[in-house]
Amino acid sequence: MGSFIGLSSLVSLDLSHNHLNVLPTGAFNFLKSLKFLSLAHNKINDLAMNLLRGPQKLHELELDGNMLDPKQLNDMFSDIEHLERLDLNFCNFDDEKISRLKFVKLPNLKRLGLAENNLTNVPSKTIRSIPLLEAINLSHNKIRNLDACSFCGCNISQVFLAHNFLGVDKEAIHPEAFADTKMTELDLSFNYLDQFDASMLAHAQQSLKVLHLSGNSFGGFLHRLTYNLPSLTHLHMAANGLRTIPLNLPYEYRQLNFLNLSGNSLEDLPEDVFQLLPSMRVLDLSFNLFSSFTPSVFASFIGQLEQVYLNDNPWDCRCATQNLQHYMLQRYSYHIQLNYDRTLCAKPQLLKNQPLHKVHYINDCAVLFGATYGLTQTSELVLLLAALVVTSLLIAFLILALLYCGKDRKYKGTYVTREHSRTRLTHPVDCGLSGTTSAMSEPLTCPSSPLPPAPPPPPGSMFVAF
Repeated sequence: MGSFIGLSSLVSLDLSHNHLNVLPTGAFNFLKSLKFLSLAHNKINDLAMNLLRGPQKLHELELDGNMLDPKQLNDMFSDIEHLERLDLNFCNFDDEKISRLKFVKLPNLKRLGLAENNLTNVPSKTIRSIPLLEAINLSHNKIRNLDACSFCGCNISQVFLAHNFLGVDKEAIHPEAFADTKMTELDLSFNYLDQFDASMLAHAQQSLKVLHLSGNSFGGFLHRLTYNLPSLTHLHMAANGLRTIPLNLPYEYRQLNFLNLSGNSLEDLPEDVFQLLPSMRVLDLSFNLFSSFTPSVFASFIGQLEQVYLNDNPWDCRCATQNLQHYMLQRYSYHIQLNYDRTLCAKPQLLKNQPLHKVHYINDCAVLFGATYGLTQTSELVLLLAALVVTSLLIAFLILALLYCGKDRKYKGTYVTREHSRTRLTHPVDCGLSGTTSAMSEPLTCPSSPLPPAPPPPPGSMFVAF
């Protein structure tokens, strides 16, 4: 290890996954400024004396995946009293070995990783010996219950218990399990907790900000999951068999800034989703069945978010995704974090498996109004043709109606003329005669009647005039 000579200013050193099995005494003596050291996933089973005496400023140490002896660890702890983070994940520790570790020698320790070991209980006594401990990772163990005061007597605020067995037994979480704590983050993912109720958290309810409930087969956005959690801002609901987002969500969802819905079977978002999640900034929709968003959902909700995880969905990369592509390019600085290279097109066949944000030319784009409403060129042409046919039919119907009305009126006028003519022929004027004579009387004559002239005869008809 003489290669470290002259590297006194080195701050970070990663030696993980190197098949190391022996580290000589004083291997790191010249690394006086070292703050981070990873020896994870090697084959170290023997720790030399004074191995870490040199780096007096060491704050973070990763020893994951090594089969270590508790006694040798305790000896090493004496040389790293300034350590703030220690990872002993996947080290095959059981309850007995953990109880032998003297964490009291690490008075500044704030984060402890004990995941993927063989623990069956929360090491409460060990935790209490670390007064400044803020976070502990107990994921992937065999823990079946949380006893009363499991995390009392320390400064702990973050507990990670994913992939344990807390839902197998009834009443496995004691009402006083989180007593004397100011819990801000709790991970209960993949714990068979299909009957979980927020009331189980008791003392943690008021202070909890981040809650992980992924993989517990809830099947819906149940009110009992978030009831009486006034400080909740981050919620993980991945892999819970969710198929739809209801039109009404529990009130606590209105205060969420982050929501993880990955690994479900969601196909679309409700049109009023912006009202259901008004405080949302980061949304994870990865590993679902989304192919596109409606223009209104995109404009009122998706387009307003800071970050959206869209990877591993069957995206239809026609014009309906043009706005989405523009949104992704605006946030390209997050492209690694948001897995842009796994946000792929499923349709059309020409673009299949191409990253959505890299598609530059789409052959089926609408050219008039269709792009605004997420329509393809084919759909737009069909609508235009249908509108043209309907308009033509309406005009034809209107013309026929006008022609029919005109013909009917002309026919009625001809009929009335003939009736007037027939009346004059069959009913002559009768002059009245007086039955008495008088010297003063004069012969009566028929007064000339101011009859109107006879109308001209209809074309092609016989007309007799007297």
